[in-house]
Amino acid sequence: MIAVFILGSKCNMNCKFCMSEENDLNKDFIEKKLKELKGMVVFTGGEPLLYDVNEYLSIAKDLGLKTKVQTNGKLIHELNLDLVDVVNLPVDGCKKTHDWLREKGHFKTVMRAAKFASEKELSVTTVLTSVNLNEIEEIYDVVNSIGASSWKLFKFKPKGRGREHRELSISEEEFSKAVKKAKNIAENLKVYAVRDPDKMSALVFRNTNKKFQNHQ
Repeated sequence: MIAVFILGSKCNMNCKFCMSEENDLNKDFIEKKLKELKGMVVFTGGEPLLYDVNEYLSIAKDLGLKTKVQTNGKLIHELNLDLVDVVNLPVDGCKKTHDWLREKGHFKTVMRAAKFASEKELSVTTVLTSVNLNEIEEIYDVVNSIGASSWKLFKFKPKGRGREHRELSISEEEFSKAVKKAKNIAENLKVYAVRDPDKMSALVFRNTNKKFQNHQ
C-alpha cells in the first residue's frame, strides 16, 4: 500500500502551475495514521521541509515503513536522508522552461539536490503543460542523467495558483500522446501517468473540507 500525506500548501516557491490548495494536516492525525499503515508513506505539500517532516519520517521508520519525500529541493540539506528511502524531485522542462514555470535558478537547485541525495533512490515528477509538452526528450535526458528510477507525469489542472494560468492547460489527447512518447523513450524507467491529482489511486490524506473532516 502507498499512503500519501499532503502536509499542506505552505511552500517557499510560487510556481505558475501550482495546484496545491490544502490546509495543513493536523500533527496528531498524521502520527495516528502512520501507526495504522503498512508499506510506503509519501510526504508532500506544498514543501514538506517547511513542516515537521523529519519527525514524521522518524516515526515512520520506527514503524518499519518505507519512506518517500517529494520536495522542490531548495531545503534538501535540512532533510535527514538516513530516514528516507526515496527522494522525489521536479523536472519540468529544459533549464529555460523549468525556470520559467518555477523560478529563476531553480533548475540548478534541482541538480544540486539530486547530487546531494544521489546515494538514495531518486524519482522525478513532471507537470505537463502547454509550454513543456514538446520537451519530453529533453526532460527524459535530465531524468536519466540524475539516475532516477521512476518518472511520474502529471496533467496540469487549473486549480490553486494554476487558475491564474489556464493557458498552461492541455487536452487529454495531448497528455496521452506525451505519456506514450515518454514510455517509448524511457524504457529503463518506470513511467506513471496521473491524469487528475485529485483522483490518485493511492491512499491520500489531505485537509480539504469534508474529506479531512471525515477522518476525525
